[in-house]
Amino acid sequence: MHPLRRALVAVGVVAPLSISCGSILGIDEAQLDTQSGSDTPKVLCADYCATALKNCKGDLELYPSLEFCMAVCAALPAGKRTDTSGDTVGCRLHFAQSAATIEKQLNCSAAGPGGNGICGDNCESWCTLEANVCPSIYASTDDCLAACQTFPSLGNYNDTVPTQTGNSFECRLYHVTAAAGIDTALHCPHTDINNTKTPCR
Repeated sequence: MHPLRRALVAVGVVAPLSISCGSILGIDEAQLDTQSGSDTPKVLCADYCATALKNCKGDLELYPSLEFCMAVCAALPAGKRTDTSGDTVGCRLHFAQSAATIEKQLNCSAAGPGGNGICGDNCESWCTLEANVCPSIYASTDDCLAACQTFPSLGNYNDTVPTQTGNSFECRLYHVTAAAGIDTALHCPHTDINNTKTPCR
């Protein structure tokens, strides 16, 4: 053994070869995954929700809190962060990022839970949320889509108080997100086309 290496071993300086660089630096796999901008659903949702809350505020607010957004996001298809269309979290992330600098209303609407025809068709996105959050309301996807086609649309979604009542698609979209983020038992019935006591009438 080289004399210098023998001396280092003698005082316990040389670390065991089995220890990785990540372990030495205190960087675990999850941290590396997040820092690399991965496409795992958890990382995508964290990035999406932080960006949506930052860039879509006031009359364009999509979610009232990070926890609320994360609960809704978990019920959406993850996709990839390179997506620019389709009903995915990755697509919504793209438009939430774009809302930082240009066309806030268009971009925030596309970044919302419905997708506004850009990140998914509104009714298809809504029925995806219904199936994952309120599965007992509609017997099938076809039933859900048929109901959705009868709801008048306001054109742009936000989660402000005026959206939470009245006969509109946006009201039903708010309540399925509230079912995920707040209370399933309370809000799922408000999405039912046959419910005569829903605030969405």
